[in-house]
Amino acid sequence: MKTKLFNTRKITGMAILSALSIVLLYIPGLRFPIITLTPFLEYDACDIPIMFTTFAYGPISGLIVTFIVSVVQGVTVSSQSGFYGILMHILATGSFSLSAGFLFAFLKKKKLNQIASLAISTLVGSICWLVIMVFANMAITPLFMKVPFSELMKLMLPAIIPFNLIKASANGVIGAILYIPLHKSVSKYLDKQVVTDEDLAAASQVYDSTQNGQINNSQSFENEQILSNDSVSMKNDNISNSNQDNTQNTQN
Repeated sequence: MKTKLFNTRKITGMAILSALSIVLLYIPGLRFPIITLTPFLEYDACDIPIMFTTFAYGPISGLIVTFIVSVVQGVTVSSQSGFYGILMHILATGSFSLSAGFLFAFLKKKKLNQIASLAISTLVGSICWLVIMVFANMAITPLFMKVPFSELMKLMLPAIIPFNLIKASANGVIGAILYIPLHKSVSKYLDKQVVTDEDLAAASQVYDSTQNGQINNSQSFENEQILSNDSVSMKNDNISNSNQDNTQNTQN
């Protein structure tokens, strides 16, 4: 699929997928805690369209949609977490988008089997998500949530690590599965010309015929002017000859 980094069709698709991500946040039953020990860590399905964006449009597009959805979620559904929630969401999903997206693009160029490419990319993306979130929780959570570092580390193995691993892999797998039947439609949508070659040829013909018509009209107008001038000249000559005849008759 050879497309520009961004074009009108890609931006439209990204906007639709961003809106779909936000809609998924409001569907009952798609937000629930995974680990009973930490009920405030909730699974949500809003990352699924982002994963699909990453595979279909590339890592940069996935990162942009991640940023949009994170900000909207942070000021609406998850407003209680504020900037902390926005930042953590961007770090988590953004790390998946970049790692899985670039790897998938690389494997596609190497002509690796599509399913194998998706599986490897999803696995690597989930691991990158997990690693980033372990260090992000260690560095950021104590500052924003005022949680002692020692208490945070007690939750790391039984709650934080499994939560992030489950959420990343589940959304990544669903996004990859959706990509398999839909990627051809996305490719055709992005590669389809807004103005086809046939349209350009027809427009060129219309333009040429218009130009020829203008040239013909101009030539006709010039010919009419010449005929008109000749007619006036002939009339003037007749008048002059008549005047000369009248003068001679008078003298006689």
